[in-house]
Amino acid sequence: MKKILLFISLFIFVSMKIFGQSCNVYFISFEGTGTGENSPDHKLSIDTISNPDNIWQKGHPQKTVFSSAYSNPNAIVTDTLNYYPTNDTSSFILSHIAGAGFAWDMIVEFGAVYYVNSDSLADFGTIEFSPNNGTTWINLITDTIYAGIYTWGSGKPVFTGNSDGWKQFVVRLEHLGPTFNIQFGDTVMFRFTFISDGIQSNKDGLMFDNLSMYDATPIGIENINLADTELSFYPNPIYDILTIETLGKSEIKILNIAGQIIKTINTEEKQTTINVADLSSGIYIIKAKTERGVAVKKFIKE
Repeated sequence: MKKILLFISLFIFVSMKIFGQSCNVYFISFEGTGTGENSPDHKLSIDTISNPDNIWQKGHPQKTVFSSAYSNPNAIVTDTLNYYPTNDTSSFILSHIAGAGFAWDMIVEFGAVYYVNSDSLADFGTIEFSPNNGTTWINLITDTIYAGIYTWGSGKPVFTGNSDGWKQFVVRLEHLGPTFNIQFGDTVMFRFTFISDGIQSNKDGLMFDNLSMYDATPIGIENINLADTELSFYPNPIYDILTIETLGKSEIKILNIAGQIIKTINTEEKQTTINVADLSSGIYIIKAKTERGVAVKKFIKE
């Protein structure tokens, strides 16, 4: 467990060094020591406006089932001491200043660990995402309109019933960037809510720990300063022959989503074709470097 947390922290640290201003990363451990945990770019607030008696609390859980945090001593819990009450709807909100991942449609990955102990009939939790500072909310658990645009890394989380221990979720959201025209510096939000019915179940509720956000270009992609119009390509998705158009002399690289260089072509032509039939299915990056700067776009290999 400690090795996993160490790897995450090291990855975030290295990423920040590589990307500089284009990287927007945080890791909230609720001990106040996480990466970017105290940054104004990432703010966690418990919603006491719609519910003055909000039951979410940050601290050391001391309940029947919730007796310890994932990374001790603290987590965020539906009350650190008492069973969750009846007829309650309580939320906390995590706001985030959008970085390169949303702005250039590269990588936006949000995740956490959770523990649930509730009445599975009508007591449950949700996660909602707002691309525009709270004006629009998308329920990531139940939504059917945008469900094909974002993806769950290890399956959709279940915030009702009994998880019988800590579980993890990761969701990829970068495709919501162009869908809602999220720009660098815009505020996006995540709202976590727990809802209970009128029957007292004497259960502990819902608990989260180690909230993490990665919002950046892949490793090896930096200094993006050319307009989108200076790099174009077709078709997308692609099966074999990819046609790339630039303003002229350029170094074109194909990278995988981790930023590893797969192919490199130096050309003086405005139109270049690359055979990508040998690539595995997945998401890849086109990086075109000219005398004017660097342009980056993403394509899907079928």
